[in-house]
Amino acid sequence: MKRSREIIVNKKYLNESREKIMNKKYLTEKGETVGVTPGLGGDCYIVARISATGSARRIKSPALPVCTTSELAQVKLDAYAQKKGWREISE
Repeated sequence: MKRSREIIVNKKYLNESREKIMNKKYLTEKGETVGVTPGLGGDCYIVARISATGSARRIKSPALPVCTTSELAQVKLDAYAQKKGWREISE
């Protein structure tokens, strides 16, 4: 039953734009923008490098697993960004 609820919640987010799903974004030491975005298939969320065109490439790290909610992915990203010394950006 819990899994069904997660799927329903995730489908709600899929109907929103990527920009609404991504909360805080960070700027890496290399000048890349990093944020939370829906993963392929739409039933998960990933932390990814976001290009100027909006395409996303997942950051593969044990500290940044694929998550079932955007909120959980954001918490993981916030901790990871603090550890890396990335600065938060506003758009």
